Amino acid sequence: MPITQEDLTLFFTHSLPFQLKTLNQKYSVRSIEMMPSRDSPLYLEVDGRPLPLFVPLCVDMGITVLRSQRYGYDRIEFIKARTQRLGTGLVSVDIGANVGLYTRQCLSAMPYIARHYLYEPHPGNFEQLEKNLKGQPTVVLNKAGLGPEAGVFTLYLDPDTCGNYSQNAHAVPAGAGSCDVEIRSVLGEQERFLSEGAPILYRSDTRGSDEAIATAFDPAFWRSVAVGSIGLLNVADKAYDVDRFATLLDGFDHRVLASNPGATVSTGDVIRRATDPAWRPTT
Repeated sequence: MPITQEDLTLFFTHSLPFQLKTLNQKYSVRSIEMMPSRDSPLYLEVDGRPLPLFVPLCVDMGITVLRSQRYGYDRIEFIKARTQRLGTGLVSVDIGANVGLYTRQCLSAMPYIARHYLYEPHPGNFEQLEKNLKGQPTVVLNKAGLGPEAGVFTLYLDPDTCGNYSQNAHAVPAGAGSCDVEIRSVLGEQERFLSEGAPILYRSDTRGSDEAIATAFDPAFWRSVAVGSIGLLNVADKAYDVDRFATLLDGFDHRVLASNPGATVSTGDVIRRATDPAWRPTT
C-alpha cells in the first residue's frame, strides 16, 4: 500500500512532541519562527506587514500554538467580555510576560487598550518577547520582574518549559538550572501605571510569587484595577500577608477560578485554592 501525503501529515502531527523535544534538547533550538494566519488572534502587523511569531520549543506551549494558532485564548475572551464596557484608554500590566503570547492576543482582541506594561526578567524569554512585539507603539517592555523588594535574585529554570521559571525553587524540578535576574520594586513602578489615570487590567503569572507581588502594591493601586488575573500555585515556602491578600480580593465584586469561570467564589475559596492542593470548590 503506497504512503500518501495524508499519511505523512498524520505521522508528522503525532510525532511533533518528540520532534520539538529533540530539537530543543539535542540540537539546542530555542524557538521556531511561524507566520500566524490572518484569522489567528496571534496575528500582528508592523509597518503594514505581518509580524512573525517566535514560538518556544517547550512541548506544551509549542504544540498548542502550532496546532491551534492561539494560546490560552479562553482567558482572553473572558477578559474582553469584562473590559469592553470600559471604552478606550485601558492600561494593561503583565507581570511574567514570558514571550508575549498573552499580549499579542490582547493587541488583536482588545485594541482599545492604550498601554501595555510588560515585565519579563529571563534574558532568553525577553529576547523572544522583543521579537514577538516588535514595533508595537503601545507596548512598554521591561527586562525585569516585579517584587516586594528591588535587587538581583535567583530565578529557577524548569528544563522542560520556559513557562515555568520561578523564584521559588519548589516550583521547578529538583536540580533545575538557575540564573540571576533583576527584580524591581512594586512600589517603585506602580506610579507609572497610576499616572495614566485609566482603569487597569492586571495580570501576573510568576509561578509562586503572585500573592507576594499583589500584596506589595498600595491599596490605591487596587482601587484602579478593573479586572485582575492572578496565578495561584500550590508550592511550599510562599511568604506573603494572607490577611492583606484577602482584603484586596474582598475589594472585587466577582471572583472566579479559571477552571470554572461561570461560578463566583468567595475570598476564602481563592485562598484555599492557593494553599491546599486537595481543595475543590463546592459550586
